[in-house]
Amino acid sequence: MKKYIPLILGAIFAYSGVVMAAPIEWEPVGVNSDEHDESSAYETSSGNQYQYNLNKSTDQIRYEYDAPAQIRDRYDPRTQIDRNNGEYGGGLYDDE
Repeated sequence: MKKYIPLILGAIFAYSGVVMAAPIEWEPVGVNSDEHDESSAYETSSGNQYQYNLNKSTDQIRYEYDAPAQIRDRYDPRTQIDRNNGEYGGGLYDDE
């Protein structure tokens, strides 16, 4: 019986490896920050334009993984002014 244990274990691992080796297809969640996606663009009452509408959960996820958009918001005082007015956009576009 001891002679067959390695054979049995080898067969189990070989079979499970074949099953687990199936290709997985997926698409990354992140969005290129250079693209201007009109469907999720957001404009505040003061006229500031943002890449993301943070009132939408899908845009919140995209914004969470878009470091350049977060940096633009962190260092621009207009973002905080808009948020104090209850308007939540993310990824402020420059006027220039």
